Amino acid sequence: MNFLKFLHREAGALTVRLLTAAGLSGLLNGLLIVVVLAATGMNYRSPEQTPLLLVFIAAFALFAICRKFVLDRASGIVEGIVSRVRVRISDKVRGADLMHFEQLGAAPVYAALAEDTRTLSDSASFLISSMSSALLVVLAMLFIGVLSTSAFFMVATLLALGALVYVRNARATRPALRKAAEEEHRFFKELGHLLYGFKELKIDAEKSQALFEQQLKVVAHRAEQLRVEAAQRFNRATVFGECFFYGLMGVLIFVLPALTGQQNSRTLVSVIAVLLFITSSVTDVVNAIPSLEKADVAIDRLEALETSLGPPPPPPSPVDNSPFESLRCEGVKFRYPDVEGRHAFELGPINLEVRRGELIFLIGGNGSGKSTFLKLLCGLYPSTAGTLELNSVPVIPSTLQAYRSKFAIVLQDFHLFDRLFHTRKLDHARIAQLLTAFDLASVTGIREDGQLANTQLSKGQQKRLALLITELEDREVLIFDEWAADQDPEFRRYFYQELLGSLVARGKTVIAATHDDHYFHLADRVLKMSEGKLEPYENHPRARGT
Repeated sequence: MNFLKFLHREAGALTVRLLTAAGLSGLLNGLLIVVVLAATGMNYRSPEQTPLLLVFIAAFALFAICRKFVLDRASGIVEGIVSRVRVRISDKVRGADLMHFEQLGAAPVYAALAEDTRTLSDSASFLISSMSSALLVVLAMLFIGVLSTSAFFMVATLLALGALVYVRNARATRPALRKAAEEEHRFFKELGHLLYGFKELKIDAEKSQALFEQQLKVVAHRAEQLRVEAAQRFNRATVFGECFFYGLMGVLIFVLPALTGQQNSRTLVSVIAVLLFITSSVTDVVNAIPSLEKADVAIDRLEALETSLGPPPPPPSPVDNSPFESLRCEGVKFRYPDVEGRHAFELGPINLEVRRGELIFLIGGNGSGKSTFLKLLCGLYPSTAGTLELNSVPVIPSTLQAYRSKFAIVLQDFHLFDRLFHTRKLDHARIAQLLTAFDLASVTGIREDGQLANTQLSKGQQKRLALLITELEDREVLIFDEWAADQDPEFRRYFYQELLGSLVARGKTVIAATHDDHYFHLADRVLKMSEGKLEPYENHPRARGT
């Protein structure tokens, strides 16, 4: 059972202690049954009842204490496991390559960390109850063996056959559960289109209706059908288990005496009483199987996600405090993976040297490779050939993060965090100055702890706020991908004529993708990207070549 292995792997010795306590709970439950059955055969006020009463009270108290301990401990252990798994997978997401994460998408991560971990949490109580109940059933069988050997063998044989049929039917639902999980992943993906494409869908009713009717509803209905199919299989197995149990008692009452010739009704009544006592325990075991099957599927999905993400990120490398002087691309190439046999876009080879204090504009049509090049240049995408050099030293995997730390970026698909993480560097006088310069002082602010007062801003305001944050991070190489595209003429002029010049004057290196040709004269160089090839822009009077 994957769930038990998973618990042992994640909780170690705690799992052994938990299962031991669950076993003790089952033993005490069995002791209660034995005491009750023994007491029912005695006369009222019999002297032998006093010791049994004391044993009953002690067993009852210990059972209540042990049961509560087991359930509380199980909740603590499993919730701790859920928390660790969520943190570990989040850490691995943090360490994943950008290209791999883009191919994976956010939907599987959301589904795994929300639904699959919750399935594990919900299954814990079923597992613990079933462990105690299973031990109680075993003890009850031993007690039946003491009462009647023939009854023991008949009950044991029929229970084994019934359990085999039930487990086989229950496990037949696993393919349906897997397919349902896959459909739920697709549902979250389609839901992402609804949430992140809300504006486009709001403006285009036909597109909105098509997404809803042809994708969201269809995928949700398929997942529903598969879940119902799995539930119906489990229901058939559950009904079989319940009917089987009552059928077993019928066999004991009407068939066993005829087969064995036993006529001792007192023994038969005791056997039936034991079976009635453990009915709820057998039901616990039966009901736990569907939950544990779901947990096994959830574990498979979590493990597959972890495997696909690879190892967690390495410990932070020492900060490279050496000043930036230059970066160089030597024969650098990049190629997206081929999809369905189609030739993927290829970038390069690129030979380029960028020096400290330069202002470089990058131009080119849509699809020419500008954004891909910028991601490659700052180390977000791995090159498939060639070398990157920082200050004439080749960048290798162990120094890649130190290389990235030289950059601050505002890409087209930027994300605006709701807080600053470099709070030790906060200069609130500088912040107030920048908020005023970017016309943001009236709509947001930055608190003492680095929390942003408001991020529900227009796209242009968000971009200005993102630029403000890169200013505060004080990195040496700044990359802007079409930053001015969402700005009004006033802030475009401010960006090109004042801000970029002030950054360069402070020794910063700026690389900006742009279409604003009437500001090209401000750049030291203008580079043109065309079909993945980088070359100087010939019409730029200040171009000095690459």
